[in-house]
Amino acid sequence: MSFITKEHINPGAVTRKMTRWSQIFGSDLVMQTINEQLDRGYEQIYKATPVRTGYLRSTIKVSSGDGYAQIAVTARYAIYVDQGRSPRGRRRAQPFWSSNVVGLSIDMIIAVRQLFTTIR
Repeated sequence: MSFITKEHINPGAVTRKMTRWSQIFGSDLVMQTINEQLDRGYEQIYKATPVRTGYLRSTIKVSSGDGYAQIAVTARYAIYVDQGRSPRGRRRAQPFWSSNVVGLSIDMIIAVRQLFTTIR
């Protein structure tokens, strides 16, 4: 086992950083931030979902638990609507999922990263 030791000129700075670190993990700020981003993402995807009968929109689900969070659409035909394909031929794409999920991922990474920038 190896250890890395570093001596600091300003131990108060280290204490502040460690206090902030424990606040982030002690109050579950990371999961709280992720859940807030998922809620925003859900709203964006919900608004962007094309509505014919409302079924596709009703299958968008957000769930989270101990150490995980996810957003999903469970309608079997969602990919056909999003990407413009269908089993019977070609249909015009109505992207509601792919672009929003990519945007959501980027927003989530930025939000979580901002939590940790206060530690530096």
